[in-house]
Amino acid sequence: MTGNKSEKTALNYLADCVTGSDGARVLTVGGPMASMQKAIAAEVVNFAAGAAGTTGVVTIKYSPVFDSTGAFIGSLGDSSFVWVTGTILTTEVAYNTNMTDVQQLALLAQGQWALDYNIGRIRYCKKTAGVADTCNYTIRTPIYTTV
Repeated sequence: MTGNKSEKTALNYLADCVTGSDGARVLTVGGPMASMQKAIAAEVVNFAAGAAGTTGVVTIKYSPVFDSTGAFIGSLGDSSFVWVTGTILTTEVAYNTNMTDVQQLALLAQGQWALDYNIGRIRYCKKTAGVADTCNYTIRTPIYTTV
């Protein structure tokens, strides 16, 4: 910044436009953004009522879901996502983005589930009549600089 009036005004305007809920000014400037891991613990996921074999689609609260190290977006075989009880949905299979919900749900056996790690969407076929489980997983949240 050269210190001329227009640059200061633009920065002040930008900082005034982005204010945190606590009143602190938050300034984000272009370029890569720093982030930190955040553990999501005991998030309740509700499934459709019904007997074993009932299928459905749910979305978890936060996405994307990261891998076991929290460095990359997760995938089948390397994920931070776990069911706490793990009795309703027991076996993860690959989420097929080339299929509609109806197409993939028709292929799922009892207890199978597929997670789209980018958007937090789960297609499932229940193994039991249970209607809820809790899950744990890791996301990343941005780190902002206050001015």
